[in-house]
Amino acid sequence: MKKFRHYALLLFAVMAVCSCSKDDNDRVKVEKVELAPTTLDLIVGEEMTLAVTVIPSEANQNVTWSSSNPQIATIGSDGTVTGVAQGETTITVTTEDGGLTATCKVTVTEESKGYAWYLAGKESGNYEISTLEELKQFGLLVNGDETALTFNGESAAVTFSGKTVTLKNDINLNNEEWTPIGTDRQPFQGTFDGNGKAISGLKVSNVNIQYIGFFGYIKDAIMKNTEISDGTVTGSDRAAGSCAGGVVGYSSNSTIENCSSSATISGQMAGGVVGWAPRSNIIACHATGNVTAMQGKDDTVAAGGVVGLFTISGSIQACYYTSGTVTGGNQTGSSYENATGGVVGFSHTEIKVYNCYSTGTVVPGTGNNVQTGGVIGYARYGNDYGSLLYITGRGANRGIGEKATDDASKVKSIASESELSANISFLNTGLPGEVGYQFKADGTLEKVQ
Repeated sequence: MKKFRHYALLLFAVMAVCSCSKDDNDRVKVEKVELAPTTLDLIVGEEMTLAVTVIPSEANQNVTWSSSNPQIATIGSDGTVTGVAQGETTITVTTEDGGLTATCKVTVTEESKGYAWYLAGKESGNYEISTLEELKQFGLLVNGDETALTFNGESAAVTFSGKTVTLKNDINLNNEEWTPIGTDRQPFQGTFDGNGKAISGLKVSNVNIQYIGFFGYIKDAIMKNTEISDGTVTGSDRAAGSCAGGVVGYSSNSTIENCSSSATISGQMAGGVVGWAPRSNIIACHATGNVTAMQGKDDTVAAGGVVGLFTISGSIQACYYTSGTVTGGNQTGSSYENATGGVVGFSHTEIKVYNCYSTGTVVPGTGNNVQTGGVIGYARYGNDYGSLLYITGRGANRGIGEKATDDASKVKSIASESELSANISFLNTGLPGEVGYQFKADGTLEKVQ
């Protein structure tokens, strides 16, 4: 009986071994696992399900998922990836049998990175900007930011030439460092319509940028209806000079119309609205903020309530400066000008300055070649145009700095703001037919055509 039990047990063991070996041989092994796609771009809050393929199909299909950084994107048990925050993470799938893996690189961006405003306007050529983020994106496109261009499939900076960009809402820049829109290599060349909306909290203090303001550099452009309600624009006193303006740092062959600024401005060529304006027309603009010129040696030093330096050709019409103080700089060089004016600091060559006034204070500069005027600090080739008005006793004893006396038929002085209304007809001489604006009794402008 014992012998039978021994053989029975031995037979049972053999049968068990044979059974296990047969199961192992019959199991289909996992040879490979694949994920599709292998790279994935999401915006915050967006979901997408990855497709996993375990090869062969007869093998165990069970898998597990993991994210290298769940704070950027999470992964569900069904392969659904959810964007959580801006950044990058790697999703890994692992087979239950064999421990084989496949990965997908996930990049998550903010929802606003979609540039919807830009894509919406490409066909019509009319772009609308409603938020601070969109305004920043606009600047990135103009300035040629590689990431912005790549995202939108652009091969070069977007000039917006022949296009119109319209501001739809007031925007607060929050006094964070602002990167001026447009550079000398990549200027803005379209039409920007501020639409009467206010830009507040402007701050530019990067001394490594030469052309500074809300816009840095525009060329063959139109800037209109733009208001800088407050802020600071601080340039550099380096030899190359900085062009600082509340609205635009440098305006080449452009028109700036019905723009204003209350920002505090400083630069080697500094203007309340525009720092330097060659071949441009400045129409119906005004400023109220303090404007200060910096030291110069190898370049002109100029400060103007509306425009700092005006060169080559162009005009400034129906513009005015009130409330603030224009302070001249220190010219250490002997071959360059140092001009300070209530409306224009330095007017060069064929520049027409007329129908303009200043009730602000003008503080003369120091050093060499100092010229100070209630309206124009220095007009190199004179100014034969008229209807210029300023207040005496506020730093300048004549309207045009380099002239010994003013032509009373073209330049008038008043004792205080109270006399402004009595001289409105004088300021309106030649208006509105030429520029479409006229002065009201309180000294502000109205559009009449």
